[in-house]
Amino acid sequence: MKRGWPVLICWGHRRLAVRQVSDWWVARERWWAKEEERIYFRLVTDKGTVEIYRSGSEWTLARLFD
Repeated sequence: MKRGWPVLICWGHRRLAVRQVSDWWVARERWWAKEEERIYFRLVTDKGTVEIYRSGSEWTLARLFD
């Protein structure tokens, strides 16, 4: 994988190994009046598909897919 892309997600007591980056994109938003850039990743893990984003140095789990 490319440098800086996630390879493992730790969420609570769960560990999700990233198998594939199925999509990624950059969103620039004005959240609110503080310009924010988020880098989103849709990932296929060993336990399902998730969507996460990075804003600055922080990572956030945005969505779990069934």
